[in-house]
Amino acid sequence: MTDAANNKVNVWDKNGTFVKSWGEEGNGDGEFSIPTGIATMGNKTVIVGDINSSPTFARIQKFTLSGDYEETIQPESGGFYPRALAVNDALGKIYVCNANSYILIVDTF
Repeated sequence: MTDAANNKVNVWDKNGTFVKSWGEEGNGDGEFSIPTGIATMGNKTVIVGDINSSPTFARIQKFTLSGDYEETIQPESGGFYPRALAVNDALGKIYVCNANSYILIVDTF
């Protein structure tokens, strides 16, 4: 789950036991500034929405299941605030619920 206050992703097991966390505050690869939505893509990757309190820097980052950074989706236009994420693996799509009351559909990375 995302921890927006501490700019991290926290991992818990099925029994509710804390396993680990990753991430730190910043705007670089693998860093967060207000991480929001999170979803898994199949059994391979995790995607995290990061609103960064500015549409200029808001983005979605892709990580391995162990938390290693892979890549970023960052639209060129402003007004992007990814609040919640969902994935349809069969169609290869990421659905982004945006804070500006619309849903974006993104081809997977």
